[in-house]
Amino acid sequence: MRRTAIALAMLGAVLAVDSVRADTRTSLVEITLRKLPGENQDAVATYATGVTVEVLEIKGRWIKIKIDKSVGWVPRTKLSEPAAAAAAPADAGPRSHRLGVQVRQPDAAIRARPEAGAPVVAPVAPGAALTVLAGDTPGWLHVDDGHGHAGWIAAAAVADVGAGAPVVDAPPPARPAAAPRARGAWTLRGTAAIGYRSIDQRFTSNATGGLANYAISADASAAEVGVAALPRLGKLRLGVDAAARFTSSDPGIDYPGPTLAPGEIPFTMFEARGTARVGYRLGPVTPQLRLGGFYGAFLADEVANAGRLPREALWAATAGLGVEVAPPRAKVTIEARGDVALVGARAQTDGLADGMSSSVGAQWFELRLAYAVAPHVAVVAGFTYERYATDWAGASERWAGVTEAHRLDHAQLVSFGIGAGR
Repeated sequence: MRRTAIALAMLGAVLAVDSVRADTRTSLVEITLRKLPGENQDAVATYATGVTVEVLEIKGRWIKIKIDKSVGWVPRTKLSEPAAAAAAPADAGPRSHRLGVQVRQPDAAIRARPEAGAPVVAPVAPGAALTVLAGDTPGWLHVDDGHGHAGWIAAAAVADVGAGAPVVDAPPPARPAAAPRARGAWTLRGTAAIGYRSIDQRFTSNATGGLANYAISADASAAEVGVAALPRLGKLRLGVDAAARFTSSDPGIDYPGPTLAPGEIPFTMFEARGTARVGYRLGPVTPQLRLGGFYGAFLADEVANAGRLPREALWAATAGLGVEVAPPRAKVTIEARGDVALVGARAQTDGLADGMSSSVGAQWFELRLAYAVAPHVAVVAGFTYERYATDWAGASERWAGVTEAHRLDHAQLVSFGIGAGR
């Protein structure tokens, strides 16, 4: 009898060792091994995401693991579930214990996909308890808030509290195809804004008198609309955007004379641009390279106006740089971009042209701030600065004696509006 008891004890010890050895898991995020259970305990070593670990001991919400020659403690939510649990038979019953986590950061949210910019399924307040449904996506946990909302939350936004209360339901169906399908989708954004625009022109030439040299300015109201389409490709950011702006000024430019009779020159302007961009997300910052085109038209209400200003059209191919700053849990997004004209030309009304041929250089700088007031709606404020330099060669049709001319245009726009999209 004694020999039998000893044999059974040895067999139990062997089975126990085999069971521990069989309990291997994978790190879901970067992990720091600590000498004792606790966030403030001394660190032993740090390992990257996706490292296979050997479980030595489980104590509450902490697990003692071994990686290579390092041994230490890590929270349970930073590791995948054991293979044995994943392979449990389907007929084991729908009642199971799932790991629970507690929200620890303000402005945390359950999102539709494991991405910082994904649509919000439901906001969660600090201290809220969530049930973990899956944890096989690095940096993210698939959770349920117990109120009918399931989705993804950043692992850094929660702290684990150990096994949750028994969940009386069958494990949720696996949805491995959901994330790839969403990542291939497009984000569409639209904006509409109104604003105030200030315009200045300074014209100089090699002649004197009359309209050979002058400076004019005007104030105007403006309205603009824009749209952007961005495919979701992880950290790579590709996209296209387009915008149109309408400017109106009445009474417009005040021509004081004396070369011609004084008068006012009402005008409208139309501008459109299209841009393709490519960027790469570096945390909350996304630098971008931009290539596109620009068209602008200046339309004096009357061709025979007081200052004999011609109607004009400007075409330009553009290139530029941009940067977008969008912190993960912040409501504010800031975008800055600058473009230059690679090549351009300005056409003027026949009979009023300032020269036989023209060359144009232009620069645009835009700063835009968006503040989210709802999951898919934001208030938008913007400032735009524009500079155009045009050189003419050949005889002027507008003023005799001019064979070389230069004009420098400046414009500033302050706008406010609304943006929407998802």
